[in-house]
Amino acid sequence: MNESRRSIPEIDQQSLRELLRSDEKVVIIDVRAEKEFSAGHIEGAVNIPIDDLSAKAHTIPKDRRIVTACNAGGARSHRAVEILLGLGHDKTAALSGGTCGWLAKLGK
Repeated sequence: MNESRRSIPEIDQQSLRELLRSDEKVVIIDVRAEKEFSAGHIEGAVNIPIDDLSAKAHTIPKDRRIVTACNAGGARSHRAVEILLGLGHDKTAALSGGTCGWLAKLGK
């Protein structure tokens, strides 16, 4: 594992579930391709494919906590965190286990 990958903030599925039940405003960004998103996603997630994220980052509120999700919580969600942190979205983390883990463990 490289050094930059280790420094990416993550949130586990149960912590995200608790966060969604709290009063804090959270935006879940699913960075998978539209076809993957259509096949199943976390309820309330917004689909912005990783290749479009830099161009559409201005549409994401900077005053909210951001959680990025891909299939398994790997390269795409971590890259999305790097992009968003670089653009000033300070409260950003990748969902460990990704969308597949969320749907398998906690359901829709």
